Amino acid sequence: MVVVETAFVASDGFLAVQRDDDGEPGAVLGHTRLRAGEGFRTEVRVPVDDAAWADWNGSATVHLVLRDDRDGDGEFDPEEDGVVTSFGRPAAATVSLARGDRAAVSARDFTPLRAANGSVTVRYAALPADGHLVVENGTDGATLGSVALDAGDHRNVSVPLGDAATGDETFPVRAVLYRDDGDGTFDGDDTPALAGDSPVATTFSVTPEAANATATPPLVVTATPFDDGTATPTASPSPTEPPTATPGQPGFGALAAVAALALVLVARRP
Repeated sequence: MVVVETAFVASDGFLAVQRDDDGEPGAVLGHTRLRAGEGFRTEVRVPVDDAAWADWNGSATVHLVLRDDRDGDGEFDPEEDGVVTSFGRPAAATVSLARGDRAAVSARDFTPLRAANGSVTVRYAALPADGHLVVENGTDGATLGSVALDAGDHRNVSVPLGDAATGDETFPVRAVLYRDDGDGTFDGDDTPALAGDSPVATTFSVTPEAANATATPPLVVTATPFDDGTATPTASPSPTEPPTATPGQPGFGALAAVAALALVLVARRP
């Protein structure tokens, strides 16, 4: 089961996970139905074909692609149901998907997350061993705050942001998982958890407590998170902050940005 961090469609369609074929979406590994009335969704489960996963080795790039229900029959047909476009581009994202011990982090929402009591809340984090959830400045990579976490699944983790939580403007951040070197303290000896060569991380924006901002009415529908307890793998986006897109356009990531890279979590089939 591949779990995509965020997705949004303006009309009924499908979310497909596809192999990479020379930089383009190739064979479909799995898909799930998306309905416009569900709004902006988080932790969207996509079942992957058993045979495809059994043959998975190491890490590889996969494409997350929004497909339309062109004939309106509610059944996915990769030959008939084309790729959704938004702002003239395919509503798709690429991620590095790795097979191994599960490490994952999920935080994005339809609007920037708001700092509260000097901290930002990360929706979900999972580590295969003791480590740290670190929030970095998305512009210069400086560490804003960190929280030590035991191995396992964690929900609604509050990470302190220091002085950044009291600024005046919304700013980009990156939440990254690190493996602890054994001393229980986050420092330069700790190394990022990886999916292939990519850190397990997600990017989003934070609005400081002091900023004067009018919140956008929430359009979030949270899918039931997986909690089967069987560790398997992850995927990771690039640290690049996604461009802002107009709400209502289909896509992945904060504000439904079509170029954003959505984090993928993976759970082993029972």
